[in-house]
Amino acid sequence: MSELLATDTGGADFEIPPEGTFPAVCVQVVDKGTQHSDEYDRDYHKIMLGWELGDEFQEDERPHIVWQTLTLSLDAKSRMRPMLVAWRGQEFTVEELAGFKVRSVLGAPCMIGVTHNQSADGKKTYANVSSVLKLPKSMTAPKPVRDLMFYNITEHDQQIFETFHDRLQETIMRSPEYREHVLHEKSEDEPTGRAPTPEDTPEHDPDIPF
Repeated sequence: MSELLATDTGGADFEIPPEGTFPAVCVQVVDKGTQHSDEYDRDYHKIMLGWELGDEFQEDERPHIVWQTLTLSLDAKSRMRPMLVAWRGQEFTVEELAGFKVRSVLGAPCMIGVTHNQSADGKKTYANVSSVLKLPKSMTAPKPVRDLMFYNITEHDQQIFETFHDRLQETIMRSPEYREHVLHEKSEDEPTGRAPTPEDTPEHDPDIPF
């Protein structure tokens, strides 16, 4: 089975969740493929994580959900590595840095901080993930209401893909991984944001949530 490995080298919900800190559970891991950054003129393999907020509900009575897009990397300077360390409550071992299966965060609880930001014209409000921390042992982990979703382009699932909103579909379709694994087109250029990764992940402490 192909895995999304971070290494060291749903549908659209438009109701804005409230600001604050909440117990939450990860319900979505979405592979966005390799995307080009005009700002840095480089390619980066991106993933999107989605968390349900415990006890914070939309009008349809489902929990609010927040997302964060990250570069698939455990490099010391990445945003993903310190976020996962804070979520786990423990630094990665050298063996784990060689290949961490991102799928393992699905269903993992946490404490999540949510802040609001306004668009430049002030017409839109965005909910951003400001922090992800290990859930205190004294707190009960929320149970997910949505089905856990894992989308990996190399194992493309059209039914899952069709649940994504148009902009997310368009982003994924721009990636060389989508062109290769879904459209079966071969690219002459290797994306610069990816590196070979091992297939297996080592055993970890059962007290760590993933």
